[in-house]
Amino acid sequence: MGELKLHDIKPLVEVPDNSLLFFSITVVASLIVLALVIWGIYRFVQRKKKTNWQAFYLKALADLDRSDSKVLAYKVTEYGQKLTKSPEQSVAFDVLLENLELYKYKKAVEKLEPKTETMIEEFLKSFEK
Repeated sequence: MGELKLHDIKPLVEVPDNSLLFFSITVVASLIVLALVIWGIYRFVQRKKKTNWQAFYLKALADLDRSDSKVLAYKVTEYGQKLTKSPEQSVAFDVLLENLELYKYKKAVEKLEPKTETMIEEFLKSFEK
């Protein structure tokens, strides 16, 4: 008996397997999208949390106890430096600092003079524009 010849069956063909490449691209793309989403959420939360420091300092100065002139002088100096932006405010702040020097660097200080209190109020009002 001879060999039987089959004409309709073809030999095996090698099929290229790119599934690892497609999987890797999918994972990398997913990680990039996930990172962008996390970054967007972080930015959104940070923008909502952003503190208005000028309003914070103005409120802190307005809420200070006027009876303790030494603490008031130091706090007005500290917050006033952080608040001043314009040249007019800087000039008013410098004049105020000269008047506040009487209440600093001493063990015991007297009560604030009405003139100094008025200057502090005018300095705070300069930010309400």
